[in-house]
Amino acid sequence: MFETKTFKILKTPKDGLTFLMLTLFIYVTAPIFEWLALEDLLTSGKLPPNADSIGLEFAFFLFAWILGIPIVLAFIYWILWKYPAQVSLLGFNSQRPFWSYVWTLVFVFLAFDSLALVFVNLAENYFLGALQHLALVYLFLLFRASIVFRKGEI
Repeated sequence: MFETKTFKILKTPKDGLTFLMLTLFIYVTAPIFEWLALEDLLTSGKLPPNADSIGLEFAFFLFAWILGIPIVLAFIYWILWKYPAQVSLLGFNSQRPFWSYVWTLVFVFLAFDSLALVFVNLAENYFLGALQHLALVYLFLLFRASIVFRKGEI
């Protein structure tokens, strides 16, 4: 019916519940991982124990995390009501080429940012942070695929 270009590797989950659980798990556990990273910085002696920069980093994270709640809720709505199951993570919708390019650019930027943080965390021997950012890369690719394709197009 619709002409789409897809790659046959790495598809999104069959149901929205798996996607929803992954999204909630990553978002809810993010403050825990950030706190562990802060504790790691404090115990390693990289920061002076009385500097403002210690608390400011975590406070900025919490502020951004709280501001991100409406965005995450919008994606949860999208997942529950409009999730197109089993689409390729790398697919392109030729019915909507402009929006396919726009959403690809947005989420590729976010994915590469998280991928860079994976390597930074690995270089600093903070493996939990690397795993968290690797999960974020996958989550951003899931978001991109589920927005580029609409329910019923595939």
